[in-house]
Order: sequence, then C-alpha cells, then structure tokens
Amino acid sequence: MHRADEERIRAAAAATGLQEADFIRQAALIRAQEVEQRMNLSILPVEAFEAFRAAIKAPGKKVPGLARAAKATKDIFRDAE
Repeated sequence: MHRADEERIRAAAAATGLQEADFIRQAALIRAQEVEQRMNLSILPVEAFEAFRAAIKAPGKKVPGLARAAKATKDIFRDAE
C-alpha cells in the first residue's frame, strides 16, 4: 500500500474513533454491500422496460417442440436429495 494511502486511512480511522483494522473492515463491508446491491439491480431504458412489461403480461404460447423435449427429458434432471 502506498504511504499516502496508509496515512489517509490512519487519519480517517482516527477521526471516526476506530482502530485501522476495524475501519478497513467496515469500509470493505460497505463496498461489498454496494456491489451486491448493484448485482441485484437491473436498469432498463423506459422503452425496453415497457416492452418487457408487455411481454410478461401477454398470454403464453404453447410450443409443441419444446413440450415434447421437456417430456422426453423429464427423467434426466432431478433435484438433489
């Protein structure tokens, strides 16, 4: 770590009354939460969102080939016990 980074972290930890290790751990956890939130968030332009909404509200369509494939492979995949 660069000396300037160490000094900055040391000063920030002191300003918050935390030990450096605790300050770093808290900062890392905050950053992890930000990343997790971003991973669980989808942002679509308005037009794309409206198209998506219309698609999920539309009635489903039966696809014969897909139904046959699902029936033929129903015993291949099973939940782990």
